[in-house]
Amino acid sequence: MDRLVRRQPLFPLGSGSARRRCASWDPPLGLDAQGAYEASLRLALARGERRHRPEHLAMVLASLDPGVDWVLVQLGTDRRGLLQDLERTFPPPQRSSMLRGARSLLRSTRQRHLVRRYQRTTGRSSIGPADLASFVAP
Repeated sequence: MDRLVRRQPLFPLGSGSARRRCASWDPPLGLDAQGAYEASLRLALARGERRHRPEHLAMVLASLDPGVDWVLVQLGTDRRGLLQDLERTFPPPQRSSMLRGARSLLRSTRQRHLVRRYQRTTGRSSIGPADLASFVAP
């Protein structure tokens, strides 16, 4: 079921000036781009990686963004195949068995939180939140 998702509240201090600064850029940086970038940062943290890299943004866009999904459909590209290629090319870092066990308990919570934040920031529902599960470190 698709339901209307509300935009992120405007309360955090300093966010108003950050939005105005992003809107004044040429081209302006909208809430969709800000939401995708924030989700990619959160994905890097959820994977337990120390650096934020372009592949995190590619993973988020391919798995959550409906605009990218439309582009892939227009190009005739298989989105699931693209996600599998990204997963094979950029596997999560290996961790000790104890850390893997502790992190696997909260894996679904981290994934839901990431998707929910993306939806609140952009105001759109995501296309495949279940697709993001393979990218989050066990």
